[in-house]
Amino acid sequence: MQHPSEVDHAKNTVRLLKLVMPQMKIYVGESAADFIELQHYLAAQTKPIYVVYPNEHSQTVAEAGASEAAIIILVDGTWRKAYRMLQLNPWLLN
Repeated sequence: MQHPSEVDHAKNTVRLLKLVMPQMKIYVGESAADFIELQHYLAAQTKPIYVVYPNEHSQTVAEAGASEAAIIILVDGTWRKAYRMLQLNPWLLN
């Protein structure tokens, strides 16, 4: 999940990740309406899904027991923008 202001940023982390993980899917937006396609994709999955974002409930990969088949969601934006994206997308908490 990439904040729109990060798309053309000079240090575009998503662009670099896509080079090493070509199977990665990129969804640009901020609000839940921007991520409808992602929500539908995730709803159809049977694999475990993890959101990478530090908070008081965070776990290490080992603690979570994540498998290689898991779907990993990364939130790309400044700390403030990433936090806002999480607040605007409460479905991610599920």
